[in-house]
Amino acid sequence: MLKIIIKISLVISSFIIINFLLYKLAYRESREQERLYENHSNARINLFIIYDYQFLFKKNITKDLNNNKIGENGTINELANYEIVKEKNSSENFLTSLKIINKGKGLSGYDFKIFIPNDINLAESYWCCYAFPLEYPETGKSAFFINETGKLWKSIDG
Repeated sequence: MLKIIIKISLVISSFIIINFLLYKLAYRESREQERLYENHSNARINLFIIYDYQFLFKKNITKDLNNNKIGENGTINELANYEIVKEKNSSENFLTSLKIINKGKGLSGYDFKIFIPNDINLAESYWCCYAFPLEYPETGKSAFFINETGKLWKSIDG
C-alpha cells in the first residue's frame, strides 16, 4: 500500500512540476510576443515619422545639388541634423532617435536605412526606407518598407 501511495505521489508531483514549467514557458512566450509586437509597432510609427521629416526636408529645399530650386531627399544623417525640422516640430525625441539610428545602434530592436538614387534628378522624386530587425528573430520577425508615396509595406513574418 505504501508503494502505491509513493507512486501516486510521484505522479502527482511530476504532473504539478510539468504544469508549472508549461505555465512558465507560455508566460515567457507571451512576453516575447508582446515585446515583438511593440517593436513592430514602433518600427512602423518611426517609418511614418521619417516619411514626414523627409517631406519637410524636401519641401524646404534643404538640399539642392543641381541648383534647380527643387529639393532632393535626405539621408538619415541629413534629416537628423536638419535645423528647420527641429524648429517646425516639437519631436526632439525623434531627432535624438534619428541620431541614434545614424550611429548604427538601431531603435526599438530595428535598424533603419534610407536609400536615395545616385542620379540627382531621381533623388528629387524618389527615396525609400527599410526597417529591419537588429537581431532576427529576437528583436523582430518582419521587415518594413516605406517610400515617397507614404505607403507602408510589411514582409511576411519569418
